[in-house]
Amino acid sequence: MFLILVPSPGRPQTISFGLSAGTPVNNLVTAANGQLGTTRRYTFGPALRVGLPHDLGFDVEFLYKQLEAGFVPDPTHAVVHRVELPALFRYAFSRLPAHPLVHAGMSFNRVIAVDGPNVCAQGREFYCIGGKTVAELRHRHTHGLVLGSGLDFGWGRVILTPEFRVTRWVDRNFGTRDSSLHSNLTQVELLLGLKF
Repeated sequence: MFLILVPSPGRPQTISFGLSAGTPVNNLVTAANGQLGTTRRYTFGPALRVGLPHDLGFDVEFLYKQLEAGFVPDPTHAVVHRVELPALFRYAFSRLPAHPLVHAGMSFNRVIAVDGPNVCAQGREFYCIGGKTVAELRHRHTHGLVLGSGLDFGWGRVILTPEFRVTRWVDRNFGTRDSSLHSNLTQVELLLGLKF
């Protein structure tokens, strides 16, 4: 019983909750041959930070993203809703002003809904607008490696973290490399975290 009450250097020191929001720098999809693929310029969601000894930490976020796919003359678009769960180890240089930090870890994504088009093939997820295939959902979820860097600014209990982040997915949600519309494997974004 006594050992349970003794503080351990491996136990978390602080737990912070907050929000992360930002913008993708590059498109999540590439379109060609008269197709349209755009990424909404926002991402947001809740965040959790666990502070560990020796300037280490562990961050988890649940981020929402949205993209559209369609054909150039057609006003009807497919709206794709995707969530991402980055789980990142963090090292902060606490002896320096504004605490520069680096992140590394894994992220997991999932396409949770596709609004607008009809599913137009039995047994496979091809989405069609006006009888033409606009997108093929090949992998509803995938994962990838994340690297990032940023700064921690602290005002009392509030921590503000601007960050640059790159994710490299192992597979595409939509299409293949040769498809007229396909997901990009590299994702670059700017984020701003607010934690309490």
